[in-house]
Amino acid sequence: MIENEVAYEAAKKRRIYANAYKGRVKRFNTAYPGLREKIALAWGDKRTKLPPWIYQALTQWGGLTDKQAAVAIKCLTPDVERDHEQAIAEEVARNTVTPWSAGRQDVSGVVVSARWVATQFGSVIKALIVTSEGRKLWTSIPSAIAEDPPVLKGKTVSIRVTVQPKDGDPIFAFGSRPKAA
Repeated sequence: MIENEVAYEAAKKRRIYANAYKGRVKRFNTAYPGLREKIALAWGDKRTKLPPWIYQALTQWGGLTDKQAAVAIKCLTPDVERDHEQAIAEEVARNTVTPWSAGRQDVSGVVVSARWVATQFGSVIKALIVTSEGRKLWTSIPSAIAEDPPVLKGKTVSIRVTVQPKDGDPIFAFGSRPKAA
């Protein structure tokens, strides 16, 4: 005789779920050997473009569907050729571009990325600007030309800014005290 029907049903559901989870883990590991370990290793790596739902689905359900596994494999497979070409292009740019000089300068370029950043002075829009010569500048955007970051991305801006070159990288610099040019 069962004394507590609710507790019995809850325990039965937990056993069924645990058994099903073990089966999904076994089937997934058989279908995709080594993928679980690669996902676990890549989860903490900021360089991978592994969507968070992949790891969540893997831990919650014990496995991934075929389409989810395909996405994980694609994200984990490095595009060696593209990475190599990008590294060569950056090396050529470092050797051919005029390095930044420190001081107040007029800078014009395209906003590649922009986002809101909380500072001790309040929230400001910070942006990565790439000049026509290929030099990069990380600076805040003056309020006179500030727009929502997604709208700002891809626009050409001209600002007067104090430039501080980054040590060890002649084509990258940090900007401060920007004003619309």
